[in-house]
Amino acid sequence: MMISPASYIEEKQNWDLDKLYKEKEHLEQYISDYKQGKIKEEEYFVNPSPEVIASVYEDYLIELNILIEKKERVNITEKKYIELTDYEKIDIYLQKNDFFDGAEIYKIFNKDGNAEVFLKDGEQEIEFYLYDVDDFTMVYFTDETYIDSITVNKIGKKISLEIDDNGIYISAKRIKLKVLDIDNTLYTYVSVKYKEDQDKTFYYISNIENLNVGDYVYVPVKESSCPAIVENVETFSYRNVPFPINRTKRIIRRSSKEEYEEYNSKNINLFKEEYDYLDDDFEFEDYKNIKDRAKKLPFIKSQMVEWQTSRGNEDGSFAMPFPKYDKTIYDWIEAFYNLKLLDHNHVENFDYIKDKNIEDLNFDEILSYLTHIIRGERFCDGMIATNLENGTIELLEKRLFSYLIEFIEIDENNLKDFDEKDVMFFSLAEGRAMGEPNGIEIITKKENDIKLYHTNILNFDVKKLYSKFSTLKTLNCGIFGAVTGVQNGFIHVDIGVGNHLFINDSINNIFQEKIKGLQPAEIYNRWLNIGLDILNYDWSNNNE
Repeated sequence: MMISPASYIEEKQNWDLDKLYKEKEHLEQYISDYKQGKIKEEEYFVNPSPEVIASVYEDYLIELNILIEKKERVNITEKKYIELTDYEKIDIYLQKNDFFDGAEIYKIFNKDGNAEVFLKDGEQEIEFYLYDVDDFTMVYFTDETYIDSITVNKIGKKISLEIDDNGIYISAKRIKLKVLDIDNTLYTYVSVKYKEDQDKTFYYISNIENLNVGDYVYVPVKESSCPAIVENVETFSYRNVPFPINRTKRIIRRSSKEEYEEYNSKNINLFKEEYDYLDDDFEFEDYKNIKDRAKKLPFIKSQMVEWQTSRGNEDGSFAMPFPKYDKTIYDWIEAFYNLKLLDHNHVENFDYIKDKNIEDLNFDEILSYLTHIIRGERFCDGMIATNLENGTIELLEKRLFSYLIEFIEIDENNLKDFDEKDVMFFSLAEGRAMGEPNGIEIITKKENDIKLYHTNILNFDVKKLYSKFSTLKTLNCGIFGAVTGVQNGFIHVDIGVGNHLFINDSINNIFQEKIKGLQPAEIYNRWLNIGLDILNYDWSNNNE
């Protein structure tokens, strides 16, 4: 006999997160196996049946996910709050912080003559307390709970709080505002590697004290958890976090080298080892050397597509219009298949990436998006045509090829080919920056010849570059993206988390127009594509 979900979850209240993740994995595996027909009714002469077990497990899973979320939220940085009780200070604060607009109402109480209003905007919390309430109205006829504006007024000895566009009006004698102090609440972001030989790192939030580079931690991964190695520890204010707080997972606990080695000795794969990400289940027929194969994909520019008009057939049937693709498009489609770039799980994955900006997609997400377009033509004539005409395919390929560009490693032999006046862009990463610490990337253009150089201060004596690129000699990078010593001819742009970008003044205006409204982390992801487009880089050279 199976226990109720309430009794089930009561037994789990004191479990740690590691154990809860394993329980979750067990429930999801059973449900998945049953739905795929791996557990058949006739093979089990038990009561309850596998069908009932799977159904109850789904109920258990709902409660378990709620408990895991609560446990994870305990592992969050202690928040600091601002409390204001003076009407004028509250009014000034609301006027200065119009980012409250768009917050969501999630609780309203009116009890014993006092009113409490709780709002939320992402992780930001806003609370209003009104005392000695003599008037309270709330007209609410929609599922939308978002706010247009918050205003306070004082008429005589009474204070009113008005929240549009939900028709909320409260009048009281006293008011207090409690809000998250976003400038002084700090969040610790820890980047980790799941395996020592991984190049890519992944961010988690942590409030574990005295966590250092090289320490071992236990982190949530997909529906389970695993030990990982700390690669970097950084602290950010609410406004400057590298990834949204409410979308970043929390470190579960400390781990140890022994636990890490024991875990990896079992060859446990929570994800396919050849993938360099964990968030989505991309399924490629052959991931080995996939980037080398992707280089051979033809580059297709945006273009208009001619359509065959509808017509009647001799047998009386009617043929619908369809796009007439030229040979280059069919060759491109054939190459995509032959190069084994197809994501066989694109149906599920596209639902995850469809709302992302193309400029922020990673390598595998781009292939999944292209698969969605190519396979979609089988079910909807003109899917490829639409994305050719609106520029989506060209933008996807540019983003794809930006991951495949081979930079020239700077050495003493090619220094003679290097000239400062030809430098259009160069990026510099501080010692503990996100991405490649101490890395330098330089793009030069001489007439129509564009070259991309790379080096790392740890591998190459940067002083040898001074004679060829004197700007490096005078630079001094400070905290919060500030730098000094930028020589005439270059403009500095902070691209987040210890990374700096410098643009040749001759192309700075057009570059600034392209990045208008972007956050530093977004510029970090997009500057290479934007820069190469400005320089009229020939993307078709990538597969030659």
